[in-house]
Amino acid sequence: MSNRRSRRTPRPPHEARRWVAWVIVAVLAVGVGALSVFALQQSREDPYAGETVAPVPTFTPRSTSTPDSSPSPEAPAAVQIDPSTVRFLAVGDDAIWRAVAGSCTGADPLLEKSTDGGATFADITPLYRGVTQILSLDGFAGTEAEIVATASVEDDDTDCTPQALRTFTQGSFWEFYPEVLAESTYLNPQNPGQVVTPAGDVATPCASPTSLRSVSGTAAVTCDDGTASVLADDQTWSQLPISGALTVGLTSDTLAVATTDASCSGILVTRFATGDLSTPEASQCAEGTDPAQPVAVAPDDTATLVWAGDALVTLQ
Repeated sequence: MSNRRSRRTPRPPHEARRWVAWVIVAVLAVGVGALSVFALQQSREDPYAGETVAPVPTFTPRSTSTPDSSPSPEAPAAVQIDPSTVRFLAVGDDAIWRAVAGSCTGADPLLEKSTDGGATFADITPLYRGVTQILSLDGFAGTEAEIVATASVEDDDTDCTPQALRTFTQGSFWEFYPEVLAESTYLNPQNPGQVVTPAGDVATPCASPTSLRSVSGTAAVTCDDGTASVLADDQTWSQLPISGALTVGLTSDTLAVATTDASCSGILVTRFATGDLSTPEASQCAEGTDPAQPVAVAPDDTATLVWAGDALVTLQ
């Protein structure tokens, strides 16, 4: 066999040019495809590239809760009172008397006396007389006092019969006075919606009275709706032009009403002349006192004594 080297026949020039053109076209197609893919990826990664994007708006959802049922400013909030914590205050020429009601079937009452202007008080509660709940407190004769209270007599702890007691020994000893009871005015302990008066029982102007004071035939009551009313001679009630009432204090000439008021950072005391209850004479703020605490007030000719919590304040 002879050794022969094969020889490739050279392509004509026009075929080489055609082949180069096809290569160029293929390269361009690949390049365009790659650019399209890159652009598509970029558009997916940042759809807002080159644009100014506004902040995402926020929305406050409308409340779907039950509307607030608290009283409006025009309607004073109800005053919640534990009857056993009701307070009494009386001022004599030479003594200050104060009391916490107690309960006929629960907490003991407390009756105290001060002879140094309220700097100190001594406990003079006549528990030995079976007293269980104090219903009224009044001073007389400068240094003496009388109370209407329920009392368990003859060792009967279930007896809550009202009794009147007086002391003529500055609180050392007490005696029962049925004739004083017959002339007294007080809330019926068995039915607080009734006021016992010498002329007969009278319905209170509300179902839940919070305090009652009576002096010289004038009686005033406060209610848990913040109103205060005075009992007229015809046994009807006249409401005072006041709101937020907590308690009242009385003399023969002056009616003082302790109230809550946004203008006072404490207890606001408004005084009326008993001869004209249509217009207040003056209002004073007992700064620093707490209207959420049990309170009692006692006016005299020129001043009002306020007892709230541990504070005893004189408003001149």
